[in-house]
Amino acid sequence: MGDESDHQLSVTGRVRAHGQSDIPGQSGGDPFSPWRLRDTITASAMMHSLKSKILPRLALAFRSGLGGAAPRCEPSAEHVAHLVNLALGTEDHAPAAFVAGLRAQGASEDAILLQLLAPAARRLGSMWEADTIDFASVTIGVSRLQRLLHHFAAQSPNDTGGCAAASALLATAPGDQHSFGLFIAAEYFRRAGWHLHIAPMATRRDLTALVAEQWFDVAGFSVSSDRRLDDLADDITALRQHSCNRQLGVMLGGQMVRERPGLAASVGADMVSLDVTIAARHATALLEVIKDRSKLNNNKR
Repeated sequence: MGDESDHQLSVTGRVRAHGQSDIPGQSGGDPFSPWRLRDTITASAMMHSLKSKILPRLALAFRSGLGGAAPRCEPSAEHVAHLVNLALGTEDHAPAAFVAGLRAQGASEDAILLQLLAPAARRLGSMWEADTIDFASVTIGVSRLQRLLHHFAAQSPNDTGGCAAASALLATAPGDQHSFGLFIAAEYFRRAGWHLHIAPMATRRDLTALVAEQWFDVAGFSVSSDRRLDDLADDITALRQHSCNRQLGVMLGGQMVRERPGLAASVGADMVSLDVTIAARHATALLEVIKDRSKLNNNKR
């Protein structure tokens, strides 16, 4: 799945009313002036408030600032380039050591996955397509990145409060050569408690055989290029025809989903997810939609 959708909720901020005063007894547009209270505040009362309330709070805030947590480290383009060089280098453990250093500096796990590993994998793929590295090199580099991804998977517990009973088949679209984003999406599904079958670069025959033999609630395709999109529509039709789950939900993610907002409708998918971090939540919402649609159809019979 890829990195969002007509199904996402847009949240707006609160609108604050103007023309009303927050001061009891005041209304209209005249600004409230603190000088109106001058006669009611004595010098001794002001000094007492300063010593007993304001100065202690300032001191506490100053101490908290000195002893607070270090700023979080955000992976940059330079970090991505360095990780790519390490992945292509001769030291097998160098990429893991580099990532461990960033984690120690405060980089979050999501930042490592989405702002470091995923861009590094894309850069390796672009270098291969541009013929600046050979297939053997890109294979070694991506395998090292995948080991890092598996390390994160081993360290992250499942959130079994999600959709623990649901199962998903995650695959790359036909003709796609880039599967690293699919594994990142799978990691977020796994955390949400989904049962997964990951099928990078599987053929239509492979996929139809899987859905015919195993129950899947959702099939998700990662679409990173516009090659053979017509084949994707045929793949989705074939999945629905062969699936033992006649209510199979189909969703899309990936770069092409961002570039083509109407892609889901044109290939027969149910929905898209543009944010890989919440794709599992979108899939859960899709299951609810399918359930409600099924109930409605049954009531009409």
